[in-house]
Amino acid sequence: MGKMLSANEMLVRGEITAENVIRLRHELFADGVREASEADLLFRMDSECAVKHESWADFFVDALAEYYIFNTEPAGELGDDQSQHLIRHILADGKVAGETELALAIRVIERAQACPVDVGYLVLKAVWDSVMDPAKAAYGTGRRPKAITAEDVDIIRKAIHATGSEEGIAVSRAEAELIFALERETDDAANDISWRDLFVQAVGGHLLAPKTGTGVGIEGDEAQWLLGQIREDGKIRRNERSLLAFLYGKLDNAHPSLAPIFAVAGLR
Repeated sequence: MGKMLSANEMLVRGEITAENVIRLRHELFADGVREASEADLLFRMDSECAVKHESWADFFVDALAEYYIFNTEPAGELGDDQSQHLIRHILADGKVAGETELALAIRVIERAQACPVDVGYLVLKAVWDSVMDPAKAAYGTGRRPKAITAEDVDIIRKAIHATGSEEGIAVSRAEAELIFALERETDDAANDISWRDLFVQAVGGHLLAPKTGTGVGIEGDEAQWLLGQIREDGKIRRNERSLLAFLYGKLDNAHPSLAPIFAVAGLR
């Protein structure tokens, strides 16, 4: 109860000072965040305190990442209940609204041995928001819109990172579609040079992920999905051509429906 009262004082004052952060870290939460109600309180403080010392962000991310990954079951992983609790708080105002929330989601993805794909998609959506409308996004205020930066690429890499996976990435269908949408929206922009490789690796990794009982390959529904994404605007973009070349080199027997688009891309 004591830690709640002390934290509530900060909420009433609307300010978290450097001294407050030290006390939160070393006294009030010295044994870590142990209950959902304590996690709820820290989210309230981050949202409602208008003035926060710069050290608050590190404490917030450290304390909550440890709670979600190690102080709840299953330890070391982000379970479904914890995932929904995290997402519900981060999306309380409809989107990833601040850098501390974004940093927390990334930390959980990086450190957890297993993490539901919903959390990765949430981070990718924050990148989309920053690219499309940086003035209202969690990060990137003042950037040039509709151009992908090295920072964007770094965040996306972290979002699709999968501990223990063979290729080091795990991309869901929803994530792959958002990555394709980013490519379409920024094709004519001066994107960072690292974007092409990430685009190819992410979408290629999604399509070539091993399937239970069938191994690596692109099945009929996946082939139709890929064709739909590439034909969305009636042309094959440069990075899409690179993706097709990557897939062409990986597939011993490509699905027959892909043959025409491989031919258009100059791949025989």
